[in-house]
Amino acid sequence: MTALSQHWRDYFARGKPTGNVSVETLRLIYGLWVVAFLLKHGGAAWDVTWHFRFLFDEFSPPHNVNTVGTVLALVVLVYQTWTGVAATGRGLFLIWTGWIFFLVSAPLDILNHNLNGIDLTTWSVTHFMLYTGTTLMLVGVLYSWHKLAPNGSLKIFYAVIIWTLLLDDVMFPLGQQEFGYIAYDAFLKGASPASRELIDLAGNTAVGIAKYAVENVPRWLYPIWMTVMASLLFIVARRIQGWAWTATAMASLYLAFRFTAQTIAASFQFPQSFIPIMILGAGIVIDLAARFKWRSILTAIILIIVYYSGAAVVGRVTLMPDFDLWTAPIAFALLWIGIEAWERFRSHYEKSFSI
Repeated sequence: MTALSQHWRDYFARGKPTGNVSVETLRLIYGLWVVAFLLKHGGAAWDVTWHFRFLFDEFSPPHNVNTVGTVLALVVLVYQTWTGVAATGRGLFLIWTGWIFFLVSAPLDILNHNLNGIDLTTWSVTHFMLYTGTTLMLVGVLYSWHKLAPNGSLKIFYAVIIWTLLLDDVMFPLGQQEFGYIAYDAFLKGASPASRELIDLAGNTAVGIAKYAVENVPRWLYPIWMTVMASLLFIVARRIQGWAWTATAMASLYLAFRFTAQTIAASFQFPQSFIPIMILGAGIVIDLAARFKWRSILTAIILIIVYYSGAAVVGRVTLMPDFDLWTAPIAFALLWIGIEAWERFRSHYEKSFSI
């Protein structure tokens, strides 16, 4: 009994972060991280469609799912911090910073909802703080995973999942427009899935619904944010990860997640959203650009063509947020600048991740 108790005391003894850990332990620890984030992201996705159907409720099912994921993440984080197992100092710092962001923003978001009564915008300060905190946590987990995991298929598998979750964080703010345009159209057709209480609080008129669902976000924000932010994340992931189809895999997994969530939501009569399938083409372009070493200006031009031509085609067959052509030059300029900036500083990132 003494030997057994000593074993557990040693196992949970506080220690410095160490990379001296078995592959099985790495798989377990970071498998739990993946489960925690899947619960958080699944709950967040459900929460958006929930807000377009029901009034705010602190203990709604999507909030509870998100909370379970958050608690699991905290348990793993505390364990790694206390024991140093399968952790790096910089990774823990990033995760704790993200956790503090999330911890501060959660009660502020509840207060914001209770004061305003209705809050359909994903662009509020408190919402932005929530997914910024989650993003920092993901970056910390990804950093430690890259530092500690041995090269091979397992390293690529876990990393691509985490990169995809980061893509979901980047794309998450666009959910307001993706749900809002369809919700507004459904209201105009007299087929809104929103509850009577939500419709009444929003004003029970086309103007009132449009104000909450669509009009409080500039039209130009959707195409520019998607084109620039998703593309830059693809580029960074492809360079750091090194695998030939990193960006394509990220886009494919993200779209699979969105379509699965949409199917489940539809089966329970929840509001539907537009799914930006254009990003699959962007992921393919990024992988090809890295393989054939295209210049940044060529990569930016082809990406703009893929996004805007894809939106033009998709917009003919389904309802989607505005993808105004006049935003293309702005998106191109920002994208080109972003790619150039990454190319100038990528040596620093490569050294940090040691890949």
